[in-house]
Amino acid sequence: MRALGYKTTNGRLAAGIRLQAEGLGLDMSHFSHAGGARRRRTWPAEQLQAAILASTSWSEVVGRLGLHSANAEAISRVRGYAARLGLDSRHFTSHRERGVEMPFTAMPDSCNLRRAAVSMAMAWFAYRGYTASLPVESRPYDLIVEADGVLYRIQVKTVTTRDRKSGQFDCSISRRPLRDAKKIAYDPTDVDFFFIVDADGGHYIVPLAEVGGAKHLQLNTISHRKVALYRPTRRPQDRLLPRVLYAPIVKRRSCQPTKLALEVRVLLGARKLG
Repeated sequence: MRALGYKTTNGRLAAGIRLQAEGLGLDMSHFSHAGGARRRRTWPAEQLQAAILASTSWSEVVGRLGLHSANAEAISRVRGYAARLGLDSRHFTSHRERGVEMPFTAMPDSCNLRRAAVSMAMAWFAYRGYTASLPVESRPYDLIVEADGVLYRIQVKTVTTRDRKSGQFDCSISRRPLRDAKKIAYDPTDVDFFFIVDADGGHYIVPLAEVGGAKHLQLNTISHRKVALYRPTRRPQDRLLPRVLYAPIVKRRSCQPTKLALEVRVLLGARKLG
């Protein structure tokens, strides 16, 4: 499609070109998507076996084959080919006995932000006592959040790219209603708020009424909509009293003699005089 000057994202056009090629009897066996069939692997079985023997996880195998290690679809393909060839992967860490060694050592990666953003938004609302729910069917919004008996529709957005001129995060707040269709702005009847998560971990809650009709948004223009993360706020009953109130109360000894001491001194003096 690139050679013909068309965009590769137009699936309907690609299907039409494929049908015409099949009608002309053109050979497409060297394509990675031959006639819509299963993808052909681009590496020999010997390379796959060597990658499995030298790795300790499927993500590492995918990386050694030149694919993106965080691509779940690529990992599934590689595991399927390995199972078909009968390659042994029992030496992988996932097959070993679980011990006390910490397995969660991976650093945060912005390529996983889109997958984690909805869970991050739900955790933000839940930590503050709000009920967040996921829609059962495909809807223009990602979450339904209840606050004070009112349901609000929340669309979660992520941003990892910056504007070349300003260097600020540039967030897309548009949607594509149909595959291969143009992006359009969100309708106020579909969404109430945007929950935006940037690659630096910043969280923003933006009312749609404030940015209605826009398709892009720079986060520096909505800094007043940035919300706190997960720092707990002490309740009044949990706050510690001033330290001075916890100090032990010690009665100072008076330097003045008590009434009983004066009486004793008077009696002793009278005996000495007698």
